[in-house]
Amino acid sequence: STTGRSYISVVNDSLIVDKLFSTKIIILVFFFLFLIVGVFLAYTLLKLNYRPFERLISVIEQNSGNHYDSSVPEYTFIEDTVKKFSGKQVELNRYIRHQDNLLKTHFINRMLKEGSGIATEETLAKYEIDVISDDVFVGLIHFSSLSNLFYGENLSELEIYNSAILIVSNITEELLSGLGSVFFTVIDKSIAFAVILKEENKYDGLQKATDAINNSINFVQENFHFSFYAAISNIHSFSRGIHIAYQEAMTAMEYKNTDPAVKVLLYKDLKLANSSDYYYPSVTEKQLISF
Repeated sequence: STTGRSYISVVNDSLIVDKLFSTKIIILVFFFLFLIVGVFLAYTLLKLNYRPFERLISVIEQNSGNHYDSSVPEYTFIEDTVKKFSGKQVELNRYIRHQDNLLKTHFINRMLKEGSGIATEETLAKYEIDVISDDVFVGLIHFSSLSNLFYGENLSELEIYNSAILIVSNITEELLSGLGSVFFTVIDKSIAFAVILKEENKYDGLQKATDAINNSINFVQENFHFSFYAAISNIHSFSRGIHIAYQEAMTAMEYKNTDPAVKVLLYKDLKLANSSDYYYPSVTEKQLISF
């Protein structure tokens, strides 16, 4: 200062502390108020968000028959239940596919024996039989020997037989598919197949089929070490004569094979009763001998 003196001002602390105390109280009140509101909102929102989860567990309990144990996390309960039902669904789907295959096999077998009169557009579509024309021929396949298939492996005869059916059917179907619509079945312990020919294969379809089956025989012999032979009918009308084609294939299969090198027998090549030199089916031959 200009006077050269220093001044000391003394103020009672209550003047400041009292003002700060009221501010502190307001801050604490708002803090606890926000804390209470925050906890309430968090609980309410959590409750609302958990409610669908709780309902889901309740629905799962009602439909699955499994009781929820509160000591187990909800996600674990749901995961275990879903896995359980997924396994059951897989088994159910496998059973349904098996039943569909049985029904399809039964339908095709009836059609081969009784004719296509039993077939409707709905059943043909259901069993994925594409009638692309009215020209069809039927073939039968027999195994020569299965002793070398899976040799040394511990498989039953039935397992080996079913494996052979799967191998021959898949390979032969693939090779015949270029001729038209092909479908396979197992009938009377034989593999039966029918080929509904494309229009362009109407006249040389049997020769192409013979070549395809010979290729299948060679492939199976080379890669799976067993053999089979086949009999093929003439070409008939699908709508009127598929059962006749099946009978011709059966007749051709019954005839003796005079040339062991021939693995595919064509009905049209047989020497039938109107020829002076012909072969009887084995059943007829036995009857004649015993007579």
